[in-house]
Amino acid sequence: MATAKWLGTASLELEQDGEILLIDPHLSRLNKRRTFLHKIRPDEEKIDRYLGEVKGQIAGILVTHAHHDHLMDAPYLAQKLGVPVWGNESVDTFMRLHGLPGCPLVLQGGERFNLGPFEIEPIKTRHGLVMAGRVPFPGQINPHSRPPLWVWEYRHGMPPLAVLVSAGGQTLFHLGTANIIDNLLPRRAVDSAWLCISGYNYTPQFCERIADKIKAKRFIPFHFEDFSAPLAGKMSYIPGCDPKAYKEKQLACAPGVEVIIPKPYETIPL
Repeated sequence: MATAKWLGTASLELEQDGEILLIDPHLSRLNKRRTFLHKIRPDEEKIDRYLGEVKGQIAGILVTHAHHDHLMDAPYLAQKLGVPVWGNESVDTFMRLHGLPGCPLVLQGGERFNLGPFEIEPIKTRHGLVMAGRVPFPGQINPHSRPPLWVWEYRHGMPPLAVLVSAGGQTLFHLGTANIIDNLLPRRAVDSAWLCISGYNYTPQFCERIADKIKAKRFIPFHFEDFSAPLAGKMSYIPGCDPKAYKEKQLACAPGVEVIIPKPYETIPL
């Protein structure tokens, strides 16, 4: 059975038959002081600790957009594991800035490709509004930058992507930022829909629009926690991102579905 494991933020570890796909792996979780007062680097000790506990073979990494909490750890992981990274143009740029191969395929949305047992279908979307109702750090990563970068140099890249992943007869929808482009989002039945709810209240009728297109057995909110703190103990939420409040709204427009608030590192069917 294909499974998903939440690693915090929009990070998922998908596993099927011992092979693993990482989506938006962010393990460093730098505190606010390190994030905003210094150029930022991955916390290699945290990443190595995670890798030492992985049960399976990581086959590749998919990054849905290029903000630091989705992309920063990817070069270190890719170099240590010797695996490819897929993403948009800014993801490709960032990998090359680290002297690594660019993406095997620079994603625009609408492609389909396979990685081991995983069939992957990226979908073009737009970034949600977050800070004071604005898109944080829009645009592309400067190809003439020199790592390490300041947090604001992690431009989200174009386009941000949602993604459908199928494995073992199951399908997962991953939305790493709380916005969609209605006419580009296919109407699709899926087993689980993992939805970023950071800033979802700024997106008009977010729950209704998702439920209209994505017919999920399970809706699972994520990217709601303060990711400048460790992913342990009592979580504090990003303002306006209480997953229990989201659950009530999603159930109101999609009665009868299951809404699961995930626990860190909990294994959930794909």
